[in-house]
Amino acid sequence: MNRSQKVLVAALLAAGLAPALAAEPGPYAQVALGQTQYNQDCSWYSCNGGRATPVKLGVGYQFGTFALESWATNWGSATIPFDDHVRLRSLGLNGAWRLHFGSVWEGVLRAGAAEVQQTRQNENFKHLEGTFGLGLALNLNAVVAVELAWDMTTSTGGSSQIGSVLAQAYTAGLRLRF
Repeated sequence: MNRSQKVLVAALLAAGLAPALAAEPGPYAQVALGQTQYNQDCSWYSCNGGRATPVKLGVGYQFGTFALESWATNWGSATIPFDDHVRLRSLGLNGAWRLHFGSVWEGVLRAGAAEVQQTRQNENFKHLEGTFGLGLALNLNAVVAVELAWDMTTSTGGSSQIGSVLAQAYTAGLRLRF
C-alpha cells in the first residue's frame, strides 16, 4: 500500500470512528442557490446539455442523526442543442442522514423521491423520479448552518421524441433550526 492509500484509509477509519453526535430533535428550514448542469442524449463519448441556476427550498424535522425533509426545487431553465430549452421543477420527500465530524462539521446523505416536472419546447409532463444528494455542512451555532451540496435527479422523456435528462445541482445554502 502506497502512502496516498494509507492516508486515505486512515481518513476513512477516522471518519467512521468519529462520534455520530445527534442534534437535538426539531424542525428546520433551508434555502440554497447554485448551478445546475443538465445532460441529455448521452452516449459513451459525449453528452448534450446546458447550465441553469437552481433554487432549493426545504423544510425538515431532525430526529437525531436522521431527518425527514421535503424539498421544492426549481432546477432552472437552460438552452440545449437544436434551439430547445429544458426546465425541471420538483417537489419531493427525502430521508437525510447526518454524521458529525468534530463539533462543527457534518456530512449529509440524502435519498428520496420527487414528482419531477419537465418542460421542453413542445412538451410538459411529470414523472415520479428518484433523488440523491451529498452535502458538507458547517454548523455556525446551534441554530445556523451553511451547507455545500450536490443533488441529482433524472426526468424520463414524455414521448418517443424526447429523451431523458440528468440534472446535477451544485449549491450553497443556509439552514435555520427553530
